[in-house]
Amino acid sequence: MAASITGQGTIARAANYINSYANRTAANVTRLAGNTRFASGADNPAGMAYGQRVRAKAMGVEAAAENMQNAQTVTKIAESAYSSILDILSKAREMTSQATNPEYSDADAATASTAVQALYGRISDIEGLATFNGKSVLATEFKFEAGGDATKTVDIANSVFTKASTTATAASVAFTTPATASGKLTTIDEHIDTVTKLMATAGAWEASLGYVADFVNSKASIYQEASDNANNVNIPTETAAYVRNTIATQAGQYILAQQNQNAYSVLNLLK
Repeated sequence: MAASITGQGTIARAANYINSYANRTAANVTRLAGNTRFASGADNPAGMAYGQRVRAKAMGVEAAAENMQNAQTVTKIAESAYSSILDILSKAREMTSQATNPEYSDADAATASTAVQALYGRISDIEGLATFNGKSVLATEFKFEAGGDATKTVDIANSVFTKASTTATAASVAFTTPATASGKLTTIDEHIDTVTKLMATAGAWEASLGYVADFVNSKASIYQEASDNANNVNIPTETAAYVRNTIATQAGQYILAQQNQNAYSVLNLLK
């Protein structure tokens, strides 16, 4: 059979090629505009699924890094509370020591005792204000998710930080004479020793959590990089592909237009 003058078969094949390159160009635009390796799930179903899993994991580890900062905040609040309580105890000791002066009358000693007891009353106030997210730092167990999944936690047990006011009570340091004031110095020293140790524990926890926070932050950066590699478009490669497909599309359109024009010219000659 003789070939048609207009070459409709050739034109149809050329049109298919043009459509194919045009679709590729559209996919290039989608990837570049959305900064994604995948224009659709059809591009690479397994790759897209993997990329989404890594992205979710990266987001989880970033949240874990924030959790570690919150854990450090808890220890800082505890340390600050103990520091303020130590200031109270130091002032109370100073006033009690002054009250042991033989020149003090019993009335003077009683007045000093009232002031010391008032200071001790502020210990519980400070402990009540030492809260994180509405929870008492000195009486609550905190669990912080630290690994990007719920099974990896850093726990601060409620036994780590305790309240000084359970033993350092106003009644425990009350005195009525210079002689009895002298006996309360040992009691206050014991309270100071206890709070000093608690403050040291808070500092140790803060320092140790710093190492965990540093690691989780590093892990978050690594996962974010992995997520970017798995999901983000390779801009130089994709741009080159876009240019190549655009040129192929435009060239095909030009040639097809020329073919149609030639066919039209032949038909005019045959009239």
